[in-house]
Amino acid sequence: MAARSLRGFHRALHHVIVVQRIPRIPGLAVPVLYLSEPDGLGGETLRPLESLTDYFIAHSARSMSWMLHCARGIGAIYDYTRQRGDHFRREAARRDVVNIHRLVLSEFQNHLLRGTVTAGPEGLRDDTGLFWLPAASMDGALNLGRAVHGFINWLAGLGYGDRLVPGTEDEERLAPDGDATVRFLYVATVRKRLSMLAHIKESHARRAPAGREIIGRDTRSFEARDTVQFPREYFAKLILEGFVSNPNAADPCDREDWAGKIGTCLCGGIGIRSSEALHFWVNDIQLVEGVPTAFLHHPVLALVDVPGQGRMTRAEYLRTHCGMEPRNREHGRLHAGWKGLRCNSDWWAPGYWLPFEGLQDIFWQAVQTYVFEVRPALMAKRRRRGLPDHPFLLVSAGECGLDVDTAGDPYTRAAFRKSWARAMARLHKRYNDDALLVAKRRGTTAHGLRHLYGGVLAELGLAPKMIQECMHHISPFSQITYTKPRSETINEQLSLAAARIRRGEPGRLDDPAARFQTQAEALIDLRARTLGSLS
Repeated sequence: MAARSLRGFHRALHHVIVVQRIPRIPGLAVPVLYLSEPDGLGGETLRPLESLTDYFIAHSARSMSWMLHCARGIGAIYDYTRQRGDHFRREAARRDVVNIHRLVLSEFQNHLLRGTVTAGPEGLRDDTGLFWLPAASMDGALNLGRAVHGFINWLAGLGYGDRLVPGTEDEERLAPDGDATVRFLYVATVRKRLSMLAHIKESHARRAPAGREIIGRDTRSFEARDTVQFPREYFAKLILEGFVSNPNAADPCDREDWAGKIGTCLCGGIGIRSSEALHFWVNDIQLVEGVPTAFLHHPVLALVDVPGQGRMTRAEYLRTHCGMEPRNREHGRLHAGWKGLRCNSDWWAPGYWLPFEGLQDIFWQAVQTYVFEVRPALMAKRRRRGLPDHPFLLVSAGECGLDVDTAGDPYTRAAFRKSWARAMARLHKRYNDDALLVAKRRGTTAHGLRHLYGGVLAELGLAPKMIQECMHHISPFSQITYTKPRSETINEQLSLAAARIRRGEPGRLDDPAARFQTQAEALIDLRARTLGSLS
């Protein structure tokens, strides 16, 4: 069996996670972890882990991905103890086993990191029946450990341990039910740590970071890596060529992938994340003193002026007028993440465009075509399905592979990823450059544009405080990842410095803006040639 085919077996054996709305709290949906437990009659029954649901309700401001990660972590531990319960019971019967709790967590973290599949003369096999592949990264495993650790600590803060039957801290039984699993984790990560000498131990040793009790010691090596920016020589080509599917089509809807193009312009032009582009409303793009300007608004708290009704938050407007929730509160395919962005007191901030000549004009032309020709046709299809209008700028043209018609629905993350993949594939086919293959390590995902944005600002010589404002970071240290100099820039600067020394010209380098002149000229030239071919 090929290793690739094993991915179908890396699944939940004894649990399922369902995102459900909480009836008593309007607009709130959280993941509910259902565990398969013996029913006493030889069968199995699904029962929700209510303590975990309560944890998510108490932390409803956290992201859906954070909740899902925690639910998957608890589910994985439950699957693991169910599958290996007999093994651990045999180990518990041995007198030389000092701490069965640590044994379970030790073997769990090893199998989580290295997988459960072994290769032998007869091929691949897995005695656990889990068919786990090795973890993609140490970071992912540690995040899972932190998520589980946070849940257990929350229980401790509520006095969970005070309600345990005396002596359970020494209990070695692994019962096949959710409550027993939670108790086992609590004892392993809290009770076993709180001995009479705990204060002495911790006074002489640094306390382990959250998640170490679940995952173990961090053995990663932190070798230097290049900053993964989108290849800037293809930035203009991506915008002007990547999203053109049929350049000779008379109908603009058939000519270009407009939603993908506009989203890409926003990600690269003002340096936002791809999920943030999905929160834009139509009136968030305005012409200010003849200059197209994009405004970022908090998806929940930003205010809306409603004729005859005064001002209300965007969350209130969506709920009362559109029957929707802000997209960072939605679940499923309509969810779009939103990190804390630096905004003013009215919860909005302007986008700052890269100084590439013609970039804003290209964006504005695309927005006009989209808002006045493409989007109205798609929204008409949505209304014919009996659905209300909504204010989101980017909408679906009808996603492939879905059983329902989605035309006019808010544009999804999946649709943007597919649009991006098609655009990059067109460029790769045209220019035959493997640097255009989509991969995070190459900077060729949509997030690579944000890295490009930050890198350009740094190379232009902007002060860190200005870069912080441009990238809307709350912390001034968040920009460090984005503004790390590229290897090419370092070599260029060293070469220029060496040339100055040879010429006896001490002093600062020339204006860094000059190095972008070639890029700006290329953008203008490519735009002129592209528009000429379409006329």
